[in-house]
Amino acid sequence: MFKENWPKFHVFSSFFYTRLAKDKDCSKVVRWASDIFQKDYLFIPINLSLHWTLAVVCYANRVGKPEEDDEEEDKPQPCILYLDSLGGSGRGYANAVLLV
Repeated sequence: MFKENWPKFHVFSSFFYTRLAKDKDCSKVVRWASDIFQKDYLFIPINLSLHWTLAVVCYANRVGKPEEDDEEEDKPQPCILYLDSLGGSGRGYANAVLLV
């Protein structure tokens, strides 16, 4: 049974980031990104040179909403978490994700 107050999430294909990184104008990834800003969390697997990492966009549904519009002071703010077992920072990957 689906609970309405459960977080909504989208898990992208492992091909999403590869296509995103190659397509500078994002024209080929638009169809993969429909309604993502209605979700709470976006999971973006990244595979480069046989090394897997994961980018998680938290509170994607809050992107572009000014903080002044918040009725509650404790509203969560969007952020990107980058998970890498080798301790990488993911700065370059985050920049590509932010282009979407």
